[in-house]
Amino acid sequence: MFINTTEQELTLDYPVDNREGNLQIAIREMFYRVKWFNISKANKNNWVRKISNFNRPTIELELRDGYYGFCELKKVLKDKFQIDLEISDANLAVTITFEPKDFTYRFAKKLATMLGFKNNTFAVNANNFTFEGQNSLDLEVNSPLYVHLDELSTSDNLWNGRPSTILRVVPSADNASYCKREVKSFLNPQFKKLVSRPIDRLHIRIKDRNGDEIKCDDLFLVFEIQ
Repeated sequence: MFINTTEQELTLDYPVDNREGNLQIAIREMFYRVKWFNISKANKNNWVRKISNFNRPTIELELRDGYYGFCELKKVLKDKFQIDLEISDANLAVTITFEPKDFTYRFAKKLATMLGFKNNTFAVNANNFTFEGQNSLDLEVNSPLYVHLDELSTSDNLWNGRPSTILRVVPSADNASYCKREVKSFLNPQFKKLVSRPIDRLHIRIKDRNGDEIKCDDLFLVFEIQ
């Protein structure tokens, strides 16, 4: 039995009677559009602090959750803190230029890493206000998807030794990027047991490795029940 759906809460046209507990389900195909944020509070990479060396109040810039390309990030930092970003065409290394004043700037560690810097703290003065990244810029977020199904039998489905509703882990593509449509076909489906009761609805949830729900636009799933 195959079921196609674009909904994450699906009412079955033909309810499934699984009171004997012998039916299993697997994903055959999955289509979706990647739309998770690369900078967000959940990712712990959404802030920059401007710290005075003369006991003035610290000023914090908190970036809104979103997907930031280099140009968007450059504009936000320039408008708020007069921090200028430039990128090398040769090796994609970022150079940060601050106003030459006596301040210390601290970036969220993960944000500094995405910008290519090994350190996230920059002590700025008249003689030291330009810093070049050690690694290439990398703002892309490639994350596996965890497809959960509430109707799985958690007594028969364990993840890391614990009962789980994870139906399938969908690996990220090497070149996954914001708003790109991904197509996954599973020639070797992973069948997992359904709960032992009549089932008239399927409740599907897409999460990241931290258990936070991810918004997947243009979602289309093909299930097989046997």
